[in-house]
Amino acid sequence: MRLIIVRHAQTTHNKNNITQGQLDTYLTDLGKKQAEMLAERLSKEEIDVIYSSDLKRCRDTLAPFLKQKNIPVHYTSALREVSFGIFEERPWQEFLDWRDEVRGHRFDIRPEEGESFNDVRKRIKEFIGAMLEKEKGRKVLVMTHGATKRALLMELFNRDDEGYHDELMQLSKNTAVTILNLRDDGKHHVESLYSVEHLEDLNED
Repeated sequence: MRLIIVRHAQTTHNKNNITQGQLDTYLTDLGKKQAEMLAERLSKEEIDVIYSSDLKRCRDTLAPFLKQKNIPVHYTSALREVSFGIFEERPWQEFLDWRDEVRGHRFDIRPEEGESFNDVRKRIKEFIGAMLEKEKGRKVLVMTHGATKRALLMELFNRDDEGYHDELMQLSKNTAVTILNLRDDGKHHVESLYSVEHLEDLNED
């Protein structure tokens, strides 16, 4: 299977450092430009089917591409961002301060009314299993979110360490494209990791 994993375009909450989690938020003007440029990049790929988070920012990021290509899309809550519970709609720094103070492994701590990172990994593991069985040998695009994309990669490469997670987090930019060629033996080939080459000519002012 050829798997293309993409993070959504910039939202107002990304720009203003507000925790969005599973809230529906809107693309900025820059985000809309990113989505258009992503569409041009994806138009060069052969894609058989799309799986996407059902949240608005992923739907809106996909929209320009779907105007060009008639490809079946499965919208699913399994690909949603981690739920930050009571911290959603609050400054991102408030969540970081809480995370630094609470006891427990960073992947296990769960904000009130929210999810832990390992909760996300559990639903992503189920998603991957079902997708691999159904779409074996096909070319698949996955449109998702920052933490969810990290969970996908950590599951596919069987990684549990915080260092790998943090390395991926540093690379995570809006509309970054990762392309994997998946093998039955688990020795997947990374063709592209968090590439934003399609944004090179973008004026972010």
